[in-house]
Amino acid sequence: MIKGHTFFSPDSNFSHIKQKYRRSEAFSIEHLAEIVRNSSKTNNAQVLDSRYFFEYEKVLGKLFKNIPNITSYHHFYFDASCPGIIKLKENTNSMWTNQNILKVKTLELKTYAKNLIFPKCLPPGLSDIKQLELYEKVRKYVPEKYQDILCPKPSNEVIISAKIQKKENSQGRKKHL
Repeated sequence: MIKGHTFFSPDSNFSHIKQKYRRSEAFSIEHLAEIVRNSSKTNNAQVLDSRYFFEYEKVLGKLFKNIPNITSYHHFYFDASCPGIIKLKENTNSMWTNQNILKVKTLELKTYAKNLIFPKCLPPGLSDIKQLELYEKVRKYVPEKYQDILCPKPSNEVIISAKIQKKENSQGRKKHL
């Protein structure tokens, strides 16, 4: 949507969420989902875990080209009779332009599409330094019953690794100064 032209029904739902969130405490994703559910009768939250996330770029990046300056376009037209061709317009007064986004031939695409397997996306986790910082700096501000969920004590291996990384980072900064 063009900036400043997003006045449609979901906007009010997000406003309800923001109002409820400001007056609430959330210490887990489940807490946040509950805030969303309680913000209005029409809002619902569906918490998804890593089973539902896939690395589409690894597979689709082999088949399709990126569209340069895609954010400048506000109108897109797809036609099943012309696979791989997208019609683009910057605004309602612009002329349509065609963009071929296929890296492969249409026949190859049909064969390839039948056998697509998307690898699962693995959660990145926290770096050793971030785990140690959460434990040392944030944990004291979290209610006791949530401390082990949000800021658990890192293993000895993580603590040692984080301290080594911090030392290396600080020495690297000194060399650049």
